[in-house]
Amino acid sequence: MKKILQYQVFTLYISLMVALWVVLKEETESTVVQYAPFWLVIAMSLWAVFSILRGVAYLENSPNAAAEIEKDVGEARAVMKKRGIIS
Repeated sequence: MKKILQYQVFTLYISLMVALWVVLKEETESTVVQYAPFWLVIAMSLWAVFSILRGVAYLENSPNAAAEIEKDVGEARAVMKKRGIIS
């Protein structure tokens, strides 16, 4: 049995939502149904912003992170000097 990939699940959900919206739009005259895709985009945007803010708010600091970055930068500079990219 093959695994369903994440984009396939996303495509399935979007297809079902669009099909449901088209049917509901034809059956009713509700403004809520007419503007449902707009509100869905707004809701997804807010969810994305809040999830990013939550991730930044609870970001854990690593005491060795600065030293590790400095070491990586030093190694990159050495490689670039060896290749003649920088002097």
